[in-house]
Amino acid sequence: MPIDDDKTVLHFLMGPGGEVTIAVTETPEGQLHFNLSPTDTEAESHADIDGLFFNVSEGSTLDELNFFPDVGAEGYHLSEVKAVDDGVNGFDDDLQAGGDFDVGLKFDPSDDSSKDGVSQTNFTLWSDAGPLSFEDIDLAGMRLVVDSDDSGGDVLEVSDIVDPDMADPDAADTSDGATALMDALSLASMPSEEDEEPDLCEDDAFDMA
Repeated sequence: MPIDDDKTVLHFLMGPGGEVTIAVTETPEGQLHFNLSPTDTEAESHADIDGLFFNVSEGSTLDELNFFPDVGAEGYHLSEVKAVDDGVNGFDDDLQAGGDFDVGLKFDPSDDSSKDGVSQTNFTLWSDAGPLSFEDIDLAGMRLVVDSDDSGGDVLEVSDIVDPDMADPDAADTSDGATALMDALSLASMPSEEDEEPDLCEDDAFDMA
């Protein structure tokens, strides 16, 4: 099932309450820009964003994955990246993904003295193998770990997709169209009958910038 070629931004609500929104933008340069932020910016408190995990879609041509910013770059929150084929399940005892993924990103406050955590952050993903599109990442299968310092962490799954063209951009799109889009993103990560041979991809198939 193809994804609408005209759609360049998808908004994913994470968790049953949709407390965090991940906006993924497909840029004209063939990059994917991820922006993580509180869904309700007026709330008294926001979730502490600790880690994001996702899979690269089966059948994609991703050989060399790159990230901006660099890990530990001053003024940014990206503190660690792991990219191993089906080999990333977390970063430490308190930051577990609840499964095995291809890619994991850990976020920490840019100021070591900060006690507020990370409520909003962003990063950009691209590949030396060619342009990226929504279909190259299993976006519907993303997992977000929040509040790991306080409660051991909650693992949030994608609960809804928000259509940025809706009259009320803060409302979740629970229509048949949103469900169909979620199904399309899930199907994009499923192997075809021709690809059902064992995955022989080596663990070092990803090159992190």
